[in-house]
Amino acid sequence: MSPFVKAFFGSFLGKIVASLVIAGSILSGFAPEDLARTMIESAPLLAFLRIIFLSVGAVLAAMWVHYLWGQTKAPNHVATFVGGTSEIGPLSQPESPELLRAKAELEKQKRLKDKQDLRREELRVQASTSKASGVYLTAWEVIHYLADESQWGVDKSAEVTPEGMHKNVQLEAPLEFQKRASEGRVTVYGASSKTGHHESIPKTYWMSHGLKLATIYDSEATSKTEPATFEAGFHAVRNGVLTYSDLKIEASDVYQTWPRRNDEAEFDAAFEWAALSREEAIKVLWKLRKDGVAIRNEPVPSEQLFPPWKAKYEKWRNDVLLAAEKVDENLRPRLEVLDQLRPPPTLPVINQDHALCITIVSEILLRLSEKLP
Repeated sequence: MSPFVKAFFGSFLGKIVASLVIAGSILSGFAPEDLARTMIESAPLLAFLRIIFLSVGAVLAAMWVHYLWGQTKAPNHVATFVGGTSEIGPLSQPESPELLRAKAELEKQKRLKDKQDLRREELRVQASTSKASGVYLTAWEVIHYLADESQWGVDKSAEVTPEGMHKNVQLEAPLEFQKRASEGRVTVYGASSKTGHHESIPKTYWMSHGLKLATIYDSEATSKTEPATFEAGFHAVRNGVLTYSDLKIEASDVYQTWPRRNDEAEFDAAFEWAALSREEAIKVLWKLRKDGVAIRNEPVPSEQLFPPWKAKYEKWRNDVLLAAEKVDENLRPRLEVLDQLRPPPTLPVINQDHALCITIVSEILLRLSEKLP
């Protein structure tokens, strides 16, 4: 090899070209020394381009062969992401119906928990700021809060009368409110029947007066007070009755006197329904059937007492459907969609809605008797 060729390949550029020369010589069949001499002494540019094209072609060919080889030897695995990390596992198989139902139930419980957490936080913020911001509740809102949202309502609904029936919480709530107001634990403002202006109602007033039931079970009605004892009524006849209307109750006093119910207990109850076995669900349905007879036969003497009765009916029906779903997947649709209604027993009704509810309860009771083992 000539000294010029040795000097060229000793430089940095020469080392790069040398690697290309070796690759080109392999593909072209020329000896490396002959190919280098041809490039430098004879036609440097043409030889250099030829080496470049041959080298690039060799690299592309090698990549293509590697790709084809990998396709034939690739394992039957896919990448899945679990908890934010990548794991390699076999191709997933179709999930069973039981697993899909379990996942759907867990997702439902998660949404319920999130909703309850949000409601708890909203009430906590409202309770902490209501005193300063002058937030008031209507009598209708207070009664429904006591019955549906407070821990007092949960405890009261669990009490059982000597006749074996659960207490009607919405009927008990006005009496509870009157008792706490007479103790001075709840601040109430109302428009006086004498002055027409809103003023603070003294706690002694609530010792002989209470909420007028006809005005507190309708969200659109104007709430009023009325005498609650014989002495107060007699005094009103002789001297004129002092009543208050358009009642406004301090929200902070309400939340402090009757804390909101324990959402964890409600959440645990939802999980108890989800974990109920078929045998346990059958026992629950038989008990609910007994409760349904009592609800259907319970008298409703006035229009004002119908909303609390209907709330009890709706809760009973919802519990029946939840338990029926655990007994047989076809039992719930049969109890939920009543395409035919048989005549119910003759009972006094207060309105058409009451009559329809009695008919629905009777039909559900009949179908439970026919289907339960």
